[in-house]
Amino acid sequence: VSDASGNAAAEVVRYIDVSYCAWKYGSMDENSLGSFVDVYPNPTKGEFVIDFDLPAVTDVEIEIVNPLGKVVKTIKQNKVGKDKLYVDLSSYASGLYMVRLQADGQMTIQRMMLTK
Repeated sequence: VSDASGNAAAEVVRYIDVSYCAWKYGSMDENSLGSFVDVYPNPTKGEFVIDFDLPAVTDVEIEIVNPLGKVVKTIKQNKVGKDKLYVDLSSYASGLYMVRLQADGQMTIQRMMLTK
């Protein structure tokens, strides 16, 4: 392939498989983890709730990722079913955080806006 100036380059095609992601909105599987978890209020001034309505009791791992991609908090909860988990980010800087939840071999990522 070459451009109008005659510069040549190899054509590259890349395929990215995103089927393993179970996002809350636009999920490919209505029974994915994201359909059983709600995170609110959003935006938050610091404290928010992760509301679980899981079909079976399971262990859950939650990671809070800051706007720079660094995991700032990890929470492991055993035997979660229909539960609420309260999380406090009031000591962190404002920005868009990712709440990454893993349970039963599934993962969902939800966005949380922290405003001060």
